[in-house]
Amino acid sequence: MATHLGYPSVTRRVLEIPEIIELILSYLDTGEKLHVIPVCKKWADIALNQVWKRVDDIIPLLRGLAPMVRNEWQCYDFERRLCASDWETFRKRALRVRSLTYGSEELSVEKDLCSSAFDEIARNRPPYSILPVLLPNLQQLTWLPTVNNRTEYLLMFMHDKIKELTIRLINNDVYPIQSLFEEIRLRMPFLTHLELRFKFPMKQIEGDLVKLLASLTKLKKVTLPVFTITSKIMESLSRLPQLGTIQFEYYESQEMGVPGDIVPFAPQLDSSAFPALWDLSFSSTLHDASSFLKANHAPTNLTVLYVHVVDPATPTDLSQFLSAVAENCHLLTELYIHQTKSPAYNAEDLSPAGDGPTWETLKPILDCPNLVTFELFWDRPLKLTQENIEEVAFKWPSLEQLTLDCDPFFPKEASTLTLTALLPFARHCPNLRELGLYVSAGGEDLDTLSSIITPFKSLRTLNFGLSRVTDIDSTVVLLSQLCPPDCEVICGVAWPQALTHLNEELVDLTREWSVRWEEVRKLLPLVTRVRIQERTNKDMRDKEVESLRERVVSLTKESHKNTETDLDRHSSCVIA
Repeated sequence: MATHLGYPSVTRRVLEIPEIIELILSYLDTGEKLHVIPVCKKWADIALNQVWKRVDDIIPLLRGLAPMVRNEWQCYDFERRLCASDWETFRKRALRVRSLTYGSEELSVEKDLCSSAFDEIARNRPPYSILPVLLPNLQQLTWLPTVNNRTEYLLMFMHDKIKELTIRLINNDVYPIQSLFEEIRLRMPFLTHLELRFKFPMKQIEGDLVKLLASLTKLKKVTLPVFTITSKIMESLSRLPQLGTIQFEYYESQEMGVPGDIVPFAPQLDSSAFPALWDLSFSSTLHDASSFLKANHAPTNLTVLYVHVVDPATPTDLSQFLSAVAENCHLLTELYIHQTKSPAYNAEDLSPAGDGPTWETLKPILDCPNLVTFELFWDRPLKLTQENIEEVAFKWPSLEQLTLDCDPFFPKEASTLTLTALLPFARHCPNLRELGLYVSAGGEDLDTLSSIITPFKSLRTLNFGLSRVTDIDSTVVLLSQLCPPDCEVICGVAWPQALTHLNEELVDLTREWSVRWEEVRKLLPLVTRVRIQERTNKDMRDKEVESLRERVVSLTKESHKNTETDLDRHSSCVIA
């Protein structure tokens, strides 16, 4: 029997390559990976590494120490006391763990592990020769308790190899946050990613957090609740030599903090501020944001900037901010401006009086040479004309993502733009992947537009937000000529769910127009496929006609040539 480099077959040789097995097993779920374990020792090691690499439920992990049962309080506890031999068995599992999550993303639900189980582990720590720390190769730790007496159990998993920490803070006297921060500083000094979640005022822990940040000099990314990046916190972050990203998230489990903590926003920066920062998100008034960007030693190497506007602002404020961005952030590629309100503010804080921004307000954005992504969410609809849209598309051909206030907070007035506003972007912006506009759809002159339509080349998402649609059929027909078959049409508000209760009119309009846009969404793929088939058939017919035309021309030339030959032959005859 022929062999291939000592293997009975090429397949057998391939299945001896660990990287190939890892790739194959990565497509299996946990149950399927467990079935692979009996095949052979090499496959078993690879499968077990993948099963225990990321632990999202701590209970199966701890079952490797001893059996666990539900007690009378319906939470899990060990069935017996732990002994030294348990740690020898647990060691193989513990060495495989790279990521551990305790708790739940939902604020009201937690994995029900008894405190007594943690206490048992703490009392019977493994011998140093077996496990110097509980999970020696752990690199990512997420701790999301819902009660503070679970926070202190985080300590038993801490060590200096951990690079990423996500923790929910609960501020009370059971386990002071000051003590927790001190433990983090001493036990995890080489953190590169830190995410904190809490809903109490930042002022309660600001001093302690400043001290913690000063000690974590390896940090590359910091994530905080939306209303917690105060002036002092920003000053502390500015001194971190490797910090590249400062951000917040809108999802509910991230919490929000208290808006009053961030006003005013006026960090005092020194000459060494932000040596590595490229991605910045913060909340402030637009006036404070403009002053921050224009201040001495402000970050100038930003490529991504996200500003959450916390107070009502005028178009003049917006124009001044965009001018500050253009003057001081020459490397910027992505800019996001969201003027929305948190539930902590009253609806009266946003007055519908006044006009929305015009194109003259937004024009400074064209002075950002590298900008390819721009998102603007404003309380009032933008005052844009078709001529303005033509100018935007013509002067900004490098656009990849553009959202121009497609879901204003006060959408009482219908937009003066129609679906015709899509045409310039399709014509001039070949790289555009996402587009969001506030328009009034329906009633366009399809006969006139059909002759000048150029389909989008790269569009994947078309967001109409709170746009109105009066004629579903004409809207579908027009979009079918513009959109690629895999383009998704979406509508509704992009704000956090917690904000929608601030404006009942917004909720009512969302329901009204979303029903019609849903009909558009259902019909568009079918009509688009029919349209593509029509184009294909037309192209085939055109090719056939062209082929016939060329054949006729060829035959005509051949006929003329034969006629000329006959004439030459007859003219050369001699008459006696």
